[in-house]
Amino acid sequence: MKTTRPVIALLLCLALFGAACGSTNRTDKAAKTSNGKGDLNGLTSLDANASTTTEPPTTVVAATGSSTPGKVAGGTAAAKPSTGGNIEPPALGAAPSGSYTGPGVTTKEIKIGITLVQTGTIFGDVTGVPVDFGDTRKQADAVVDYVNKNGGIAGRKVVPVYYNFDLTRPGLGDGQSEDEACRKFTDDNRVFAAINTVLARQALLVCLAGRGVPGIHSGMPVDERTLDKYRNYWYAGYGGAALTLDRLAAKQVKVFAQQGLFGNNATVGIEYFDDPAYKRVVDEVFKPELAKVGVKKVVPVGAPRGGVD
Repeated sequence: MKTTRPVIALLLCLALFGAACGSTNRTDKAAKTSNGKGDLNGLTSLDANASTTTEPPTTVVAATGSSTPGKVAGGTAAAKPSTGGNIEPPALGAAPSGSYTGPGVTTKEIKIGITLVQTGTIFGDVTGVPVDFGDTRKQADAVVDYVNKNGGIAGRKVVPVYYNFDLTRPGLGDGQSEDEACRKFTDDNRVFAAINTVLARQALLVCLAGRGVPGIHSGMPVDERTLDKYRNYWYAGYGGAALTLDRLAAKQVKVFAQQGLFGNNATVGIEYFDDPAYKRVVDEVFKPELAKVGVKKVVPVGAPRGGVD
């Protein structure tokens, strides 16, 4: 007698690895940001259902203020805003040193954008377990102070530019936090680089890269196709974001198969964030990998992103 295992849900915590700790609601067909046109500060939004992307710039502002296409003089790329098009991203140089000056960098200071998070009681309300992340501003200040007391970066004092992501903020628009953070780090206070452990939407990566700002995005899952365009601008070192969505999907199938979860006649349900990047991973990675281990029936379900995902 054949036994049929129950439906197995591979919760594409593709999204929940890293993304679970925060970003704004984005169910989107077109993100309504503060300019009301669904783009980030004039740059086309990638993430969710955007069909086009803003390319990283090819013109890099050199230390002297002159520009040389595709080259960096005296330090890391500082780029003019891109208007899009099929162009190659610039190569990034070493951290600024000596007499280098440029966007976000003087001979004495270097500005670094840092995202903070304010959670209130939201995690406790959802899980029933009180969670307190403490004062993230004080935590970041302590690290900055330590770095500065030990020589700074390339002999320069680190000047933090903070963006506070407030999960308790009422009426927060879809994609609004990514837009605000990009504006703050590029328009209001031009930074040399950004450290983002909070915002998960790829729109922030695209916006910052379009302005020549590299970032550590440890809470931002990224797929291989996006990474191909923005490889010089996306860095991550822990959590699910340290793996691309493609690699994570393939690894999940392999591990679940080794655990014997699929069995005979298994029907596998895949719940994923309903946007092109995740759908592509489902179609081009999950389904083929499942077929390799004998799964014949796959039921994918695209779900909108919630206020906290």
